[in-house]
Amino acid sequence: MIGVVILMFSYVKSCSKHKQDNARIATLLDYKHEVKEYTTKDGKKVSYNTNITVTPEDLKLVGDTLLNYIKSLELKIKNVYSSTIITERVRIDSVPYPVYLTDCAFDTTIQILDSNYMIDLTLRNTGILFNSIEIPNRRGVTIAKHREKWWKKKETIVTVTNSNPYIQTDGISSYTFKQKKKIWERPIIPLAAGGALGIWLGIKLAK
Repeated sequence: MIGVVILMFSYVKSCSKHKQDNARIATLLDYKHEVKEYTTKDGKKVSYNTNITVTPEDLKLVGDTLLNYIKSLELKIKNVYSSTIITERVRIDSVPYPVYLTDCAFDTTIQILDSNYMIDLTLRNTGILFNSIEIPNRRGVTIAKHREKWWKKKETIVTVTNSNPYIQTDGISSYTFKQKKKIWERPIIPLAAGGALGIWLGIKLAK
C-alpha cells in the first residue's frame, strides 16, 4: 500500500515538473528585451523590466546567447545567480561651438558614423554646431560566485561589461537584502503537510 502511495506521488510530481518546464519555456520565448517605465510620487521616471527564472537547459533549447556571454566572463553557470543585459544610448543634442573661421559664408552638414559613436554636425564660417552625438552601449551586469585564486574561498561578485570602449565604469556598489521566509515557506511546513496527506491517502486506500 505504501508503494502505491509513493508511486502516485511520483506521478504527480513528474506531471507538475513537466508543466513547470513548459511554462518556463513559454515565458522565455515571450520575453522581450524592452524598457517599461513607471513614475514615482516625486515625478522621477524609473525604467524597468520583469525578471524571469530560467535554467541553462532552457537557454540552450531556445538558442539564447546569454550562455555564451557568461562563458566569456570565465564564470561557471552553476555559480551565477543572475545576469542582466542593458542596451543604452547616450545622446547629446545641439551643442554650439562658436568660432570665427572666415568672411566667406558656408554651411555644410557632416555625419560621422562609427560602430561606437555617431556625430551629426554643421560647419559654418561662424562656428561648429554639433546637432547630435550618440554613443550606443550594451551593458552586462552579472552576479555570481567567483574564486580569484584556487586557495581562496569563493566570494559573491558583480561583473559589469560595456560593449563600447568609450564607456568607462568608474564604480560599482552591490548590496543583497536578506529576506525572512514566511512560516509556510519553511521546510518543516511542506514536510508536515506532505506527511499528513500521505497518511490520509494510506488510510483511504486501506479501506
